[in-house]
Amino acid sequence: MPEFTPLLVKPDLEIKVKAVTNDLLTTVRILQHLTPVNSTLAVAKDETGGVREVFIHANIDFDVLRGATDVSSRHRVYRLIQWWDADLDNTNTRVGSYRQGLRKGRASVDTAGTKESIWVDIPGVLIAQNRPTSRQRALAEFWVTVEPTGGALSLSSERIYFIVIIDWTPTDYRVRVSQKVTLIPPLPAAADPQALRSAPYKNELATGPTAITWDHDYGWQPFPPGTVDLMPYPP
Repeated sequence: MPEFTPLLVKPDLEIKVKAVTNDLLTTVRILQHLTPVNSTLAVAKDETGGVREVFIHANIDFDVLRGATDVSSRHRVYRLIQWWDADLDNTNTRVGSYRQGLRKGRASVDTAGTKESIWVDIPGVLIAQNRPTSRQRALAEFWVTVEPTGGALSLSSERIYFIVIIDWTPTDYRVRVSQKVTLIPPLPAAADPQALRSAPYKNELATGPTAITWDHDYGWQPFPPGTVDLMPYPP
């Protein structure tokens, strides 16, 4: 195993992020109970052959560069995430404002205890127990940098920010990943993961300074047979 160097992030480190089309599910140990259906969809079945979980996800790869040299294996990832939810209308357009998702409050660190240089991620939505009967959107905000020593990030360290949006209906789903932006401290309250915020910093409708461009749009895809169709309807 390569030696890690979780030092204060130096200004000469650059973090690149890209959405990929190949399935990265097998790289995440906590989700090994899922069986891939395609590169953005996986299922977990029960003992009768029915589907108890459907997981819709993106596939994201990170590179840590010093100049032209990839030094990802020498560093650990430090990543924060915050989820937001919204409803969609019959044209799959968002209705109303975003509301905080399951984890309310400030963004949370989802790389605590990481012991390996795992520079991939498969952020997604888990549909459990019952098949979907409504049109929904989930937006995940990410703040990513290199894990520091001593719990404090250098003021000169690069923090990258991007969003992932996942839409789903009773019959199909869509996954999108934005391009990254670099956030330079001090962060405005609207972009600070440690602040109590009422809305995501960026969203799909934003214009002006907070407008986004898409790194990859996987497009609308129908749920294949053997996925949500094998889930029971809600009682």
